[in-house]
Parts: sequence; structure tokens; C-alpha cells
Amino acid sequence: MEFVAGAFELNASAGNFLASVSNSGFKSAAIMLPTVAQSVVESGGATQVFGIIGNHSLSNIPHAKLQGWCNKLQPVQEAANCKGWNHVICSSLHLLHNRTPLAAEASINIQPHTVKSFGTQPSLQCCGSRGQSSWRTWELFAAAAAQEGIGPIEEQPLNVDDDDDKDDDTGNGNLVQHWQKTKRDYSDGELEGKMLAAVDMGTNSFHMVVVQADKQGQFRLVDTAKENVRLGTGSPDINIITQDAEERALAVMKHFKQLATTRNAEMRIVATSAVREARNKHAFVRRMREVAGVDIEVLSGQEEACLIYQGVLQALPVYDNTVLVVDIGGGSTEFVLGKAGKPLYATSLKLGHIRLSAQFLDLGRSKEELKKEQIEELRRHIRSVLADSGVIENVKKMQFEIAIGSSGTIESVEHMIHNHTAATGSADQSHTLDSSTLTVREFNAEELGVVVKKVCKAKTVEQRMKIPGLPERRADVIVAGAILLEEIFLAMGIQKMKVSPFALREGVIVDTLAQSVVNYTPGVNIRRTSVINLAKKFNTDQRMRSAQHSAQLAKEILEGLQKCSTAGTDCLSDVVSLLEEGDIELLEAATTLHFVGMFINHNSYHKHSHYLIKNSEHLLGFSPLEIEILALLARYHRKKVPSLKDEDFATLPEEIQNKVQAMCAVMRIAVALDRCVTNSIEHVHVFQRPDSVTLAVVPAVDSTGALRDVSLEVWAAHSELPYFEKIFKRRPTIMIADEDDLQAMNTDPVSFSLSS
Repeated sequence: MEFVAGAFELNASAGNFLASVSNSGFKSAAIMLPTVAQSVVESGGATQVFGIIGNHSLSNIPHAKLQGWCNKLQPVQEAANCKGWNHVICSSLHLLHNRTPLAAEASINIQPHTVKSFGTQPSLQCCGSRGQSSWRTWELFAAAAAQEGIGPIEEQPLNVDDDDDKDDDTGNGNLVQHWQKTKRDYSDGELEGKMLAAVDMGTNSFHMVVVQADKQGQFRLVDTAKENVRLGTGSPDINIITQDAEERALAVMKHFKQLATTRNAEMRIVATSAVREARNKHAFVRRMREVAGVDIEVLSGQEEACLIYQGVLQALPVYDNTVLVVDIGGGSTEFVLGKAGKPLYATSLKLGHIRLSAQFLDLGRSKEELKKEQIEELRRHIRSVLADSGVIENVKKMQFEIAIGSSGTIESVEHMIHNHTAATGSADQSHTLDSSTLTVREFNAEELGVVVKKVCKAKTVEQRMKIPGLPERRADVIVAGAILLEEIFLAMGIQKMKVSPFALREGVIVDTLAQSVVNYTPGVNIRRTSVINLAKKFNTDQRMRSAQHSAQLAKEILEGLQKCSTAGTDCLSDVVSLLEEGDIELLEAATTLHFVGMFINHNSYHKHSHYLIKNSEHLLGFSPLEIEILALLARYHRKKVPSLKDEDFATLPEEIQNKVQAMCAVMRIAVALDRCVTNSIEHVHVFQRPDSVTLAVVPAVDSTGALRDVSLEVWAAHSELPYFEKIFKRRPTIMIADEDDLQAMNTDPVSFSLSS
């Protein structure tokens, strides 16, 4: 049977469905795809369903339409899963709209060709018309396959040389990729597929996150949604939810519920200040249940603060620190002091940017000019509330180590600060680099003061809309929010604040998981956990075990280089003095992840690893700079070494470049020492003298009690020694040693560790 509809060609007799979307017919074809595919699924005539996007430029397609098409495709996936079919790829639209920065660089061109059956393993040939664009398109689809649990995906490029000395973007002809999809074996602890949705009904905006969680309680972000509802506007002191605000809330919650249902996600909705304080909150909650079909949990101020703290712990590696978390919302500001996952003090004050703007700054009257007297009155009120609440005394008494800010107001302040420092060149080089993508999300009191002056100098909303880094929708409330934050800095002696991308909604996810996961301890070591989860996701041919072993060897080598085999420190290389304890952690993480690009293809897998690490949304707790370092280490662990010809490497500060080179030299040897992927080398001992370094490798013992043959590993590592010598300025040698050899070489030298 053959069925043709618009740009779709169906050949059910061949057991395949090919959606071939042309440039001219993209819109109509994409709209028809769910209906056509669903009919094929229900007829039972197809064993595989492919939805392939054709020749188009992503920038021309509205986000909302893409999301809608993705949502309609979800039932096809679910139906196929129920029937036990091999693969249904219907997330391509969703994937591409999540990769807008890449797609915006050039039109993504994929021409669907033929789908052939090879037993139960289908293959798909795709062509792209631009070298680098096609290469990245291929990586996008490989990442899509990973999300669907399909892979590994192997690529067979034609007329593409894997020689690293050649430019990747020189190909004028098409790259032809051969995609072979095999059913994926899931490792223990990998995502089980439990979908959860959390909604934060804020005074200013509603936020929703959808995550996929595994049986250990680890989760990854699947989708997000945000709508500017302004639930708290229209009434004095935010004590009534107006009819207009209620209608806006109903419309948004219906949409959110539909999105959660499409994702098959268990939904939990929490409401904060605007609902908590409203005199008509019971009627509002009841109407939301009756009309939108959702149940709302109204949080107390303390509950909200504690959940925000739990959310922050999923984004920043501060579990063992005493932290002060400040979250400025539209109706209230939450303060929480916490350590080791336990809130020590939590409170909520009626200080929010919408509330304060309505009370003191003529919110809603955009033509009104900001007056000095209004700002002074606003500051007096904030200081009075802070002083009377007792929050200042409690914060100072507990002596926090790190201040963390969350919420849209603080994120907007951070964006304005970054834009200002980038424009003026006055950035503190300790946290703002030449590349805007590497900016650490933090700011200090002085930078905050500059931005507060800037927003106050802009007398009207229209003028504030032109401030770089400030979202237009916040122009009418940013003055109150920025001044409030500055007063908090002054009152509590805050000198620097980190910015968390996670807050209440992620805290709700954690709290939900804590109710169903045994011995759940979220946030203990989010960096290591996120690295392990990413490695598991792309654990092709069980390479993760070998990578973790190489990571341990890399740690032993780097720690050994920080010690002398003789008294004193004269034998230490100058570059070693640059390395800190945190760099050892980065080296371990990069080595653990160096193999992930093999999921795409073994050819040039180091490049694919670089791409996957750099663009991953799942490496939590790492700063943008640290993620860049991880990606570069994976890129340079084989073939080419770091070079200033590489723009990504060249944009790093010189000190960071030197660190990357040193870690890279160690990592290349550590990976080579498990060349056979057998963990045959148990340990590496380092013996260092002023002009030489000896790496003594200790073979593991096999089942018969004999030492394993590690000659191939040593041979592979020898090829990496010239670069090691160039970086560390020491003549390196590798020897195979047993316990007697180590004893003879004095395994307990006087040591001076720079990282302790």
C-alpha cells in the first residue's frame, strides 16, 4: 500500500514511513505529520516511523509553532513504544528549536533520501550542502538520537580526511553520512523515564520545568516554559487577585497543563506571595481546579525559602558551605541560610519588585518620570522593613561563606553588569573574560552600584528599555528590584554574589523526588554526579569504565608532579605552581568524559566529545569557563595539541591557557595508559628531580596471580612524552615497576604538595 499526502510519502508495505519535508512545503507538511503518522501507527502497518526535517532556516519558524508540532508528535512516540517498535524519531523539531544559536549560524540543510530495511536495522542517508553546517547538523541529530535512547550513530563521510592538520570547514562538496541505529542498552542508573513537571506561580511570572528523573533521583531538564502573568498587579499591596489577572492565570495554566500532559509528566504546582496574601485566594484556587483542572499548593514564606535553597543546591557546588540565598520576587523576598542541605534559618519579607514599584514608583504609569524623592522614600522603607524583621541580625550571627542570588531580578542585574563591563572594558578579569560565553555568573557590590545608578538615571520606562542586558518586560520594575538588592548588600555586608539559574521550581522537583526515592541526598556533589550521568548517557562500548580508570591515573600523575623526590621544591616545574586542587577535579572530569564523542562516531571522536561537553545542559555546578576547559581537554586529548590557532583556546587568559596545556599533557598520557581498555595498569607513581620525571607504572594482577602485560600501554604513552617534556620542562621516562622496584626507588619521599 502506498499513500501520498502533500510532502509526505508513505510506503507501509516496506514497513517504513518517511516524512520528506521540502523547503516549499515545510509548514503544511509539519502540520500534517502528526495526523499521517498517527494513522500509520494505528493501522499497524509500520515498524519504524521517521519524521525528518527538510531544507529550512530555523530562524523563520516561530518558537510557538515548533513547540506545538513537537507536542502533537508525542502521541506517535508513545503509541510506538506501546507496540514495542524499534524507533520512532519525532523529536527533531524540538531538538532544533533548542539549538537556535547553532542553527542561526547557517541554514540547516538536510535532504531526506531513502529509508532501506536491513533486517530489523533501518538506515537513513542524509546529505547536507555546507561543510561545517552539515557537520553540526549531523551532531544535532546524533544528540537527538541520544535523547531518544538510540545509538550509537556511526557516520561514514565521503571525501573527508580525518587528518587534524586539515581545516574541518574546507569541504565544498556534500558530506554524506550513513546513520546506523541500533537498540541501546541502558546502564544501571541511567534515566528511567519518570517525567515530572513543576510550576512556580509567581507574583510576576509563571515558570514551568519538565524533567526526566532516574531511580536514584537524578534528573535532567527536558522542557521549560515561562509566561509573564503579573498576577500581583491591579490591587493595592497585592491583597486581591483581580479578575483580569485570574483570567491570565487560567489561560497560562491550561497551556502548562497541556504541555505536561503531552510529556506524560506528573505535575505539581506551587503558588507564592500573590496567592498567599490574597484575600480571595480560596476562590482563586477553587476556580483554577474547576476551570483549568489543576490543584495548587499555596506555600508559606518559609516553605518557599527552603525549597529555593534546595533548588540552588542542584545548580551550584555549595553543599558543604554555609550559604545565604536571596530570592527577589514580585511580591516578596526570601532569605535562607543553609549548610549541608539543611536550612538553618529561613524567612520571607514583603519586599518584592512589583509590590515596591506599585507603592512607591507609580507602576503602570509608564510616562511618569522617576523622581529623586521616590527613590529616597523607597530606600527608607526597605531599610525599615529589613531592620524590623530581624533578618540582618540572624544573617550576621551565622556568618555565611557565600552569597547566592536567584530570580529574574538578580539575573537581570547580572546581565546588565556583564553588558556594561563588556562595553566599557572595565571588567574584573578574575571573572569576566574576553569571550562573552565564558562569563562567570557573579558580581560584586561595586558593579551592582554602577548598575543601580544607571537604572535610576533612566527616568522613564522607555529609557530603561534601552539599557543593554535588561529585558524590556522588566523595565517598569527593575528600579525597585535593583535598589532592593543594593540595600540587602549594604545591610548584610555582602561583597560578592553568585547567581543561580535554579530556584523554586527545581526545589519543588527535588522535594517531590525526596518523597519517593529512598536515601535521597540531592546536591551533595552535583558536579561529580552530573559528570557521571553524562558519561553514562554516552557509554558506547562500555568505555566509561576505562575512562574512569584513566581519570584516576591522571589524578595520580598530577598529584605526583606536585611533590619532590628530594627535600625542598626545587624539582617542581614552574607550570605546576599554577595548578590548584580544583584543577585536579577538572582533569578527572574531562578524562571521564573524553570518550563521549564515540557515541556519534569513532572517527574524530575527540571533536564530537568537545561539542557534546560544550553544549551539554546537564553539567551542573560548573561555571561556563570550567565547561570550556573540560571541552578543550577532551578536544586535545588526542591528535592536535592546544594551539593559539584555535579560537576557543586563544580566547582564554594566558594563565588558563597554561593550565589547560599542563592538564592536557597529563591527560594524554593517562588515556594512553589504558590503550587496550583493560585497566591493566593499576597505579602510576611519579619520581621527580630537577631535570627529570620518571613515571613508574604498576601492572595489575590477572586471575592467575601474574602481572598483566602492559607493553602496548607503555608504547602508546611513550608517543605522548615529547609534549609532556615541552610543557613541564623535564625529561620524562616511563618504566614498568613492581613493589620491589618502587621500594628501591624510595616510594616515601619528603613531599611538598601544592594542593594541600
